[in-house]
Amino acid sequence: MSDHTSPLRHALRQAAVTGTAGSLLLGAAVVGIAAPGATAATTASARTTATRTAAPAAPVTLHAQQVASKKRKVDVHKELRTAAAQKGKPYRYGAAGPHAFDCSGYTSYVLKQQGIKLARTSSAQYRQTRRISHMAAKVGDLVFYYNSRGVVYHVGILAGHMKMWAAPHTGAVVRLQKVYGHNWKIGRIV
Repeated sequence: MSDHTSPLRHALRQAAVTGTAGSLLLGAAVVGIAAPGATAATTASARTTATRTAAPAAPVTLHAQQVASKKRKVDVHKELRTAAAQKGKPYRYGAAGPHAFDCSGYTSYVLKQQGIKLARTSSAQYRQTRRISHMAAKVGDLVFYYNSRGVVYHVGILAGHMKMWAAPHTGAVVRLQKVYGHNWKIGRIV
């Protein structure tokens, strides 16, 4: 560490303890560091002046605040356990669980169990994901089916070995089935 770090560290501690006067000290310390030609006497003089001219320090309350939060990552093992636990529940258009599901209601329910909010329809879920090539697909990614106009109409959860968990259609139940056809894309929750 450079010898400029110690006065700065001291000034930061002082600012946290004394409030306004500490801020002036911090300013003096930064000026001393920023001016390469400044001598120790000049910096000490600025620090002394700042201390003498500052008003009495008001009490300072420090608050810890999280500046940025990381997005939640999908726990794939939990995702697949939750998906499999719904096996045999009936398909019902517009249903989002826990007793019956349509395709997008099923995927949103499974991910909601991890605190991850997905849009309600398959096409909106597709827009919420990052596109992944078929070759880069991983277990837990979402499989989206689209029609000849490119409109997404169905979604399932990739389980590996070209299989997916899905609530396929009226009269069916939630099940593990083959990824079928060629008109599908992969989306990853980011």
